[in-house]
Amino acid sequence: MIVINGVIGLCIFIGGLHHHEMSFRNEGTNSALAVLTALATFILVMPIVTTSTPGPDFTKSQLAFAGIASFALYAAFLFFQTVSHRDYYLPKAEDKKTDINFHALN
Repeated sequence: MIVINGVIGLCIFIGGLHHHEMSFRNEGTNSALAVLTALATFILVMPIVTTSTPGPDFTKSQLAFAGIASFALYAAFLFFQTVSHRDYYLPKAEDKKTDINFHALN
């Protein structure tokens, strides 16, 4: 967790140095946070609520279901991010959407 936070912080810092000001769109951030919240709640709450094993542990079938469900949520998020709601992740300014230096296309 510490390493991942360090990598993300380093990426934000280097991006800020390179681009001087970075922007984001609320639509894209909201969908990413929704998937993260669903995954975190599912993985952290499910073992506590179920009573099939003593303590907060998954059974093998629950673990398989959690893995498949997590993969499905992530795959749906990637589909929405790259295909159906791609405009949520593109810059708002029309002239920046086709600028190859501002945003990588395809």
